[in-house]
Amino acid sequence: MPDTVRISELSFKTERTCARAWRRGLGQFSLLLGLICCLASTALLAQPPGADPKKRSRDLLAQGHYTEAKAVLNSQRDLLRSDKEARFLLAVCNYHLNLLDEALEQLKALGENDRYAFPECRLYLGKIHHARHEFAEAGRQYKKYLKALSASNPLRRAVSNEVRRCQNGLDLQYKAPAAFVENLGPGVNTSGDEFGPVPSPTYMDKLYFSSIRQGNTGGKRDERGNPDEINGRYTSDMYSCRLSGGKWGQAQPLPYHLNSPRHEVLTDISPLGNALFYFKGTTLYSGEILVDTFRQGGAVALTSDPFFSPLNPAAGEVSFHLFNDTLLIFSSNRAGGYGGFDLYKSSWRNGQWSTPENLGPQINSAFDETTPYLLRDGRTLFFSSNNIAGSIGGQDIFKSVWDSRQKRWSTPENLGLPINSAADDTHFRVSKDGFTAFLASSRKDGFGRRDLYAAYFSDFIELEPVIGYEAPALPPPPVVAPPTAAASNSVSVTVVTPPAEPSPASGTAPRPAALNLVCLGIERIKTDPAQFAEQIQAAATHLRNHPGQKVTLTVFTTQVTPPGQGLFAAIRSAEVVSAQLQRQGIAAERIFVRAVPAAWSKAQAGSQVLTMHFLPPTGQQALPVQTLRQAIPEASYSAVLEAPVCFKVQVASLKGEYTSSLLEKHPSPMVEKIHGVDFYRYTVGAFSTWAEAAQFQRKLQAQGQSSAFIAAYLHGYRLERAAARDYAADYPELKNFTGN
Repeated sequence: MPDTVRISELSFKTERTCARAWRRGLGQFSLLLGLICCLASTALLAQPPGADPKKRSRDLLAQGHYTEAKAVLNSQRDLLRSDKEARFLLAVCNYHLNLLDEALEQLKALGENDRYAFPECRLYLGKIHHARHEFAEAGRQYKKYLKALSASNPLRRAVSNEVRRCQNGLDLQYKAPAAFVENLGPGVNTSGDEFGPVPSPTYMDKLYFSSIRQGNTGGKRDERGNPDEINGRYTSDMYSCRLSGGKWGQAQPLPYHLNSPRHEVLTDISPLGNALFYFKGTTLYSGEILVDTFRQGGAVALTSDPFFSPLNPAAGEVSFHLFNDTLLIFSSNRAGGYGGFDLYKSSWRNGQWSTPENLGPQINSAFDETTPYLLRDGRTLFFSSNNIAGSIGGQDIFKSVWDSRQKRWSTPENLGLPINSAADDTHFRVSKDGFTAFLASSRKDGFGRRDLYAAYFSDFIELEPVIGYEAPALPPPPVVAPPTAAASNSVSVTVVTPPAEPSPASGTAPRPAALNLVCLGIERIKTDPAQFAEQIQAAATHLRNHPGQKVTLTVFTTQVTPPGQGLFAAIRSAEVVSAQLQRQGIAAERIFVRAVPAAWSKAQAGSQVLTMHFLPPTGQQALPVQTLRQAIPEASYSAVLEAPVCFKVQVASLKGEYTSSLLEKHPSPMVEKIHGVDFYRYTVGAFSTWAEAAQFQRKLQAQGQSSAFIAAYLHGYRLERAAARDYAADYPELKNFTGN
């Protein structure tokens, strides 16, 4: 998105303009405060002869080198004691270095009886109180600074906007927080600039981002990309980090062929994790967009190809969100917009990208709309904006939902504190677990210019149907195959033959054969995997022959005391089978594992039974399913759980075992796991209708489970809302789940 450039570089551009003004001898001092440009008076910052330390510190401040400027001032103790301007500059350094307590104390020392040596002290006092979300006091200081400005001063409008944002903050500060927000810590963030987080689409514990920091490949460079260790700035590189033991580990740079002496800025990763999109340029506002593909097995190609799109990197359009490989959403200040940067969309049609289309006045404003992200439902849009109608400080994160009936976007809603702050909050992305989001923020409790933060939501971020997506017609539901003989061996394989295939002349694709495995005593898979090798090989061969199918591995266990422990042990057995299927070349995203309790005779106590059910691709009939009852007559199980459509209510999402007694209090407890979600999801209840599930959900919520929500399953496989629409024509109950 252009914002990756604009937000990180707007201050740099302003400061470069200021530095040129110094060289022209204009004697003006300029600092960007968020999106406010403070042009101090000539009298305040005039350069008397012999004031080299102050001139040097001013030049360093104008270039954004706050640590160096502070070091120059601190080396001149006599100057600090005798010169108020030097002390003011030191306070400014501390403000930009996030040392708010020191800056506040130094600024207050420059005043007496509510009178200050320089009017700009009011501005910085306002910024400090604003950063602390003390909106009333911040507004008071801004207003007093406004009184000191002439009617023609160009800063009046910018400061007035900050007063408006303080009022917005007062209106939002009592709103119940939607999430808990925390800094990702010193392993990820530095005194430099970290921005653009993109969660890995395949690993829940991995995050990618960009950073302008010391030690980057390009070192310090000037505006033309030439090495400049004195006045240059560090180039941007791309990094990744992993979550371990509840903490984010040390950031690691991406391979050398991706990071170079030039600027590299990560923009997006494809949903399957097999393509990485990034910007490369001599500067952060001049370059090209490239795509790097990943080979199977994790190796990367040593070259990147151009990403051909309607984006114009030279105009600042260097970052974007690519939804489902067919919808490009980006920010641009191209002609014809509503002012500043607007959000646009372009669709991939007939082998090319359509002409970019403005998202309209419901989303865009006379201010800047940036860093868009479309939720997996295809209709919930998150973006950042500094629109004073709703922002509480700089860029805030907003949410808008597409109304398919009225064909319009809803009024953008500010996500509120603490997701937003008095600083710039951008690059909002939701993780696949539905409970976690990541963002970049320049809030003053961080380590540097911008830091990366995680937002942990108390409620699941619901996914809704895809915009304008029509579910294709499906054949009628199949007739379940007649019961087969009960399995008597410890391991059995049953092949269910479907009805005769239609002839090719009919124009209908032949139906694949259905393979349903029932493995008894599956707990021995951990100690004697060779015993089940033949059955796993048969399943892998079937899946390779029918690449459109997915498989559900269900482990029924009698070890349910306590329930969480027994279920967790059972699903670990299923994961062993999943890993063996993957070693046979079956993609992890085609495998869904779950564990549920069952009761057998005393002779079978402690046993685990594995069944495999196959879900056909959209447009094909569901395969005949051999139920557990047919294979193991003595088993006690939930018939609803084995029905074609089932609804359950999720109550927890954890990295491991769920120890709550909730699983004992309610029927049909289950633990499940799917590729790309690094959490085990625990559900209770099993219902054949949406109404029953909704009633049960309300009961749980009344008992304190406020985040409980409904999940849907088709032939045992968990469906997201968008996928459920594909099957809703043949299974009407799914229409209630999708909202249509």
